[in-house]
Amino acid sequence: MTARGTLAAWALGVCAFVAPAVALADTAPSFWERARDPEATARFALHTKVRQILNFEAENPLVRFGALDRARAVLEAEHAESSPDPRLRFDLGEVYNKLELHEDAVRVLGPAVREHEAHPAALDAILALAESHAKLDHPREERDAYRLSLAHAVDPGSRATVTMNLAEAEMRLGDLKLAIATYEEAIGIASTLPSGSSAHETTALAMWGLAVALDRAGESGRAKSEAARAASLDPNRAILGGPKVFFVPAYEIDWYLAIGAAAEAASATSPHDAFDYRKIAEDHFRAYVTKARPEEPWLPLAKARLREAERLRAAAERVAKATKRPTPPPDPSQTFTF
Repeated sequence: MTARGTLAAWALGVCAFVAPAVALADTAPSFWERARDPEATARFALHTKVRQILNFEAENPLVRFGALDRARAVLEAEHAESSPDPRLRFDLGEVYNKLELHEDAVRVLGPAVREHEAHPAALDAILALAESHAKLDHPREERDAYRLSLAHAVDPGSRATVTMNLAEAEMRLGDLKLAIATYEEAIGIASTLPSGSSAHETTALAMWGLAVALDRAGESGRAKSEAARAASLDPNRAILGGPKVFFVPAYEIDWYLAIGAAAEAASATSPHDAFDYRKIAEDHFRAYVTKARPEEPWLPLAKARLREAERLRAAAERVAKATKRPTPPPDPSQTFTF
């Protein structure tokens, strides 16, 4: 599970932290810079236009992708990949990332970030590089990019999200002990943020990730507790399934949904509700096992979890069958008063 697109939202609320870097990143060339390099003004103008497109959030994805594709064409025509202005190199890589051209994004952003990681405009580029590595299922490179981001990021909201994503990369690499500690760190950072939707979402996602990491580490008691906490923050899984969240591989979400349903079953007050949730948990573990690649490191454990889910579902079904389902309340829309 990786969350994306949160830096801009946090920047609106904590501009005191990020405004100086943003201002420096988008400073027009000085008189002396223009004298030394007559093309500097044109490059800065192109950078400014591209940033407007990158920050453009159109409801219609076709409109947004059309604008991004035009930006890509102009940047490529201006040979941005080899530009003396690192901002144009960052811009091109970020455009590639948003267009889901992740191999191109890595090709452009990898060298640009290595050469200019201290540049004020580098932070967005580093996050785009991390996201492209995540989409390409390069957890080691993704982890390294998030670590680099944390070495430069000062905004606590961004640090909370990046720390959470770093924990996910550590889990993908199989270091569950470090992943658990990093998820806990992300939750701790998020707890210091002003209350609001961004803090709530980051906390919920970090708790979901922590629950999965604990479950895979064999700490079932803590895993169930964290899954219950996550489910209480995200009761309809709207955050887990939100547009800013993606899973690599895609079937990874089934593990999250399975332990969420199991947590709901454990707290259900009706035997029939408990059975329904146990069935959902079983279905999601079965989906994970069915979709998982043969080399998936968590597949043997997923099969064990599926067997356990089948057993718990069968037990819940027996109790539900022996219990009369309560009569649902009348539908107000079907009640007529004359």
